[in-house]
Amino acid sequence: MVLVTMGGVRWDYTFVPRLAAFAPVHFVIPGAVDVAERHDNTLLLPANLPPWYHPDLVHASDAVIGKLGYSTLAEAFHAGTRFGYVPRPRFRESDVCERYVEARMPGLRLSGPRFASGEWLSQLPELLVLPRRTAPAANGAAQVATYVSDLGLPGGRLAAV
Repeated sequence: MVLVTMGGVRWDYTFVPRLAAFAPVHFVIPGAVDVAERHDNTLLLPANLPPWYHPDLVHASDAVIGKLGYSTLAEAFHAGTRFGYVPRPRFRESDVCERYVEARMPGLRLSGPRFASGEWLSQLPELLVLPRRTAPAANGAAQVATYVSDLGLPGGRLAAV
């Protein structure tokens, strides 16, 4: 399964008709429609509507294709999935995010025009053969919770009230 996402932003995915040629790959695309639709091997989902939780979609994916933004990068990193990313040169954080992907993640840079036209599909086999990264053992939320519970308390743990 390949998740194609613009991070919850509504987008006109003009390349959707071309995806049928890439069966048996299944594509899930949130933010493409107002009401969920299925076309051949493609599932189009509304943006930001339950029951679709974006991090769950990322974790279920063999690869994520989308804009290089902090939240999508963090979700793909935590899931250990491959990331075909479109840099955003007008965003201050884009260079830092791109260096992070190149150093720590199985990723592939896609140009904006190639993404918009669907030409990135020729690079899909290259992305899908990259090895998945082992997800980090530490969970940041659990680390912060432990840190907060240890603050200033004798014995280091928050006692039951």
